[in-house]
Amino acid sequence: AAALPAPAAASAPSEAPKSAAPAAAAVRGKVVDSAVSYRMHRFLIKTVAALTGAVYSLPVAGPALTAKLVKSAADKRVVFSDYDDTLAAYNQVLPEDMVAAISSVKAAGKHFVVISDRGDEKRAHQLTVFESLASLPVSVRAGMYLAANSGGRVYRYNEAGEPVRVFEAPALDEASKAAVAEAAAATKARLAELGAEQHVPGTANNNPSESWGTYGYAMMLKVGSDEKQVRGAAAILQEELAKRGLAVEVSPRFAKDPANPPYINFSVVTKQTSAAWLAKTLKAAARDILVIGDNVYAPAEATKSSWLTRLGERLSGRAMPKTGNATDRNMEKAAPGALTLSVGGTADPRLADGWVMDGHGPSQTLRVLESVASKPGRPSSGERAKAWAEAAAAVAVVAAAGAAWYAFAHALTDVAVQGERMLHGPVRDLFPGALAALGGMLGTLKTRPAVPAAQAPSLKSVLAQAGPAEGFAGFAYDAALAEAGRLAAAAGYEPGKLFSSGAAPSARAGGVDWTYYFISPREGHEMGPREYAVTVRPSGAGAAEIADARDLGARRLFVAVPADRFSAQVKIDPMAVVAASGPDARTLSLDARWPKDGGPSALWFVVRGETGRELYAVDARTGAVSRPAPHAWVKGFLMWLALAGTTVLVYGALTYALAHAGLPAGASFGRFDMSRLFGGVLGAGLFAGTLSRARKPSAPAAPTDDEVRGAAASVASSKGMPWSQTEYNMSYSTTLERLKERGATEAQLALFKTLCDAAPVRGGRFNPWSGD
Repeated sequence: AAALPAPAAASAPSEAPKSAAPAAAAVRGKVVDSAVSYRMHRFLIKTVAALTGAVYSLPVAGPALTAKLVKSAADKRVVFSDYDDTLAAYNQVLPEDMVAAISSVKAAGKHFVVISDRGDEKRAHQLTVFESLASLPVSVRAGMYLAANSGGRVYRYNEAGEPVRVFEAPALDEASKAAVAEAAAATKARLAELGAEQHVPGTANNNPSESWGTYGYAMMLKVGSDEKQVRGAAAILQEELAKRGLAVEVSPRFAKDPANPPYINFSVVTKQTSAAWLAKTLKAAARDILVIGDNVYAPAEATKSSWLTRLGERLSGRAMPKTGNATDRNMEKAAPGALTLSVGGTADPRLADGWVMDGHGPSQTLRVLESVASKPGRPSSGERAKAWAEAAAAVAVVAAAGAAWYAFAHALTDVAVQGERMLHGPVRDLFPGALAALGGMLGTLKTRPAVPAAQAPSLKSVLAQAGPAEGFAGFAYDAALAEAGRLAAAAGYEPGKLFSSGAAPSARAGGVDWTYYFISPREGHEMGPREYAVTVRPSGAGAAEIADARDLGARRLFVAVPADRFSAQVKIDPMAVVAASGPDARTLSLDARWPKDGGPSALWFVVRGETGRELYAVDARTGAVSRPAPHAWVKGFLMWLALAGTTVLVYGALTYALAHAGLPAGASFGRFDMSRLFGGVLGAGLFAGTLSRARKPSAPAAPTDDEVRGAAASVASSKGMPWSQTEYNMSYSTTLERLKERGATEAQLALFKTLCDAAPVRGGRFNPWSGD
């Protein structure tokens, strides 16, 4: 989890931003107050852009049209919002009125997501985006998604209000960084061509002269540099990067505060990257999403002026500005057609449903969010379709079961007739049928436990000996970890990179031993991950001895937490879990699990009953209790019922057809007898099923390991040239979600992620001309 700052006080109520911007960008454009007329203006300005390359801004929506747009926002269930000059002034903490609006949006059952250019790590005077959102109450932050670093990293706040990283785009690799450094040096040498100078570090609010980020680079110019110099420097850097095989878009920008230096920068990721991942995670289509921001437009000039460019300027109602920023426009690219509202005075005409609001900054955003919160959220179209499909499936299963039982009743009649015929035949014909019937009866019997449930010892009685929790003391775990490190080193693995996959108690006379399980990751070994088991026996106050240490050999799949985070993960005393267990509890274990909503793995105390069925699990860090669905078996039983009914129906139909085949008097079926076939197959099947249940619990339906490997290979095939990073990230996220929907196990998901991460980047890089 990322570090969370101390709670911050909310700033003053929202108002229009006071930061300065280039004069051309602040000119108010043409005002259009009719939705039909506005759409016509959008179409014509978009046509001008397509024919000439000149991109003019959309006009401003008048007060009446703006009011209609605000009202329409109430129908959206997911909001993607910029932060600076959209929710609050640049580098400020979220104000009280915006806190109340976001709280209302969440209370309405809707998702509010911040996607910000600002980082997740502290830099000089700039607040992290976490610090800006710290004024939100923990209850409001919990479950909320947030993207930082221009969308390169996505976080989800946990129940404690702490951000946990759930997605990260690939960063600039070392080869690309070297190329950028060369291009930057060449650009600095050519600044004299423009009469421009680089910013001197330590001046102008102590800004640096250049800045490296995870996904990009920025160069600051001297305070007071004009538009021509800033744009020229951006063109030079873009040219130098292209010479070195990096096709990125370098943007000329003026600081929101004119006391800070203007700058040129680029990023290999955009807000589209995180918005696409979030839309998929939240199962939101374009019609469900509202995008709101202030940087929704970047100008593009035509190579030659014509009557079409003059038409575009007239439709826009203003001359084309020299600079602009379309970072917020990229959110819409992840969901083309999403309602996109600009509170910055300009907007790209190529937005399918883009509008420029009659007003600027947080005050306009506040109106929109209050409208979003005015209607309760509704399920997505996909969720509604899934609910209807499940209801239809349940009705179909019940109908099939009814029909099967009806057919079964008729089939039994025919089976009885066949049995009567057998009784009139020789005894040798009766004996195989009797064995078949006996097999069917045995198959229907439920396997009984060796010890009746009432007499089996409970979890409390098993772990009633003194000091069962001593194995969890720091000194005992450290001893186990050190021993596992020695086993790892002996096997040729790095002892300092161990993971903990869980623990289990074992009772003995006078106390309880704890066996800890550790995993060495692959780290280049052909055999893959390796597992070790170390049993710790407390030998007195503050002391423990190693009772047993075993190398369990190679293990293909695992879910675990870093071994050095064990103490941070386990805050609950295992004896507290034992004390709270009921008489039906039989065993306790500490297992590493993936959370259902994504994020890193965590340790859970798992309590199981007589047959090994999980009764409930307790989060070892928070104490939260998770119980299996109480009627989860119903669906499986109904499916079994339907299959059994179908089987009976088939055999009943065969019996009926053979019994009424219209054979001549005295004819027979020879040695064929339907009762033997039906009873024998049914009995053998049920008996085999009983043996299988006695051997191990049935596993839920899920993709096979080979299918998971195939999926990872398919994703990895787009890792590197000629593909782009965006295409690879989208393929990875989509495939991972599909595996989850198909019921892939936690271990299979871990295998998929490991295989994708370990796959090499073909050609050492992604396609530099992809436009990422």
